[in-house]
Amino acid sequence: MKNTDFSFFDRRRSKLLRPSEFWPDRLWHIPALIQGALLGVLKGNINWFVRANPALAWGGMFDSPKSELLNRLKEENKPKSHCIPFDSALPELPMGFSFPVILKPDTGERGRLVSKIIDHEAWLAYWHKAPLGNYLVQEFVHFGFEFGVFVVREAAGDFRIHSLTWKLPLGVVGDGVSRLEELLHQHPRARRFKSFWPEIDAATGRKVLGAGEWFPLHFSGNHSRGATFLDARTQLSPAMELAFNELLAGLDGFDYGRLDVMVEQPDLLTVASKIKVLEINGANAEPAHVYDPASWWLRGLLEHLRFQRMMWVVACRNLDRGAKGAGLRQTWQALMTYRRWQKSIL
Repeated sequence: MKNTDFSFFDRRRSKLLRPSEFWPDRLWHIPALIQGALLGVLKGNINWFVRANPALAWGGMFDSPKSELLNRLKEENKPKSHCIPFDSALPELPMGFSFPVILKPDTGERGRLVSKIIDHEAWLAYWHKAPLGNYLVQEFVHFGFEFGVFVVREAAGDFRIHSLTWKLPLGVVGDGVSRLEELLHQHPRARRFKSFWPEIDAATGRKVLGAGEWFPLHFSGNHSRGATFLDARTQLSPAMELAFNELLAGLDGFDYGRLDVMVEQPDLLTVASKIKVLEINGANAEPAHVYDPASWWLRGLLEHLRFQRMMWVVACRNLDRGAKGAGLRQTWQALMTYRRWQKSIL
């Protein structure tokens, strides 16, 4: 998987955009809620999803600390991380860390309050807007490629990769002729996410980027921050599955979800020791390839429903094996508490 101008991994593809990428979430969630309820009736357990990942709170559907599974990975497979409480006193940067760092809620989602902190001033500013809770500090990983890797454990115990998505952060690529300000104006995705741009002074705006030169506008591979998600399932291989089975060895109780990972080059996805896992998402994870601009809504919806059925199969298997989980009332109360906390960080 070489990164050449003619390969799949060509940054110029970040210009692609399709409006259905950003249609309201309810167009995905309502059909999934209906199917999930029907599957619950079929199994005789409406609360089946909390058994999808017995090792995670609520199966990883909500309010599940990111640090729990990360802490169980080998040191070589995770960025240096530290969970800190914010209860009123201003937290200090943990010992052994230096700027820049990534700072995010330990139970957050959809990129909310995920920030790249470049200096002490930015560190102080972050806590002035942050609600109380637990936060995860991570070293900033300087690798060039981020992927979403969706794994499902089969009955025999091995993981299969069912989705591979290249997450291309928001940015523009020079053509050797146009000024940066012109490139930004011509780039539909960049224009849509203008609120996430860094400060660009007049001199930088007039700069002519060289052909193929990459100008980043945001650090994150999060779709809600402008990242392009490209379906990379054609790049899957048996060697990649072996690598992720090696990486996930020992994570008992995790059976279904998406790993957000970074590597220096795409072909290193087949080498377990070269993969850095930024976070692991459980039952609330989406097969990110459905947001490829070349796709369309109905195809994506059918994929959402297909993955939910795979989660149901996993949860049923765990139920049959005696997996314990919270009851429906307890789950509902916890969900309402979590949603109130989520609203506080919007």
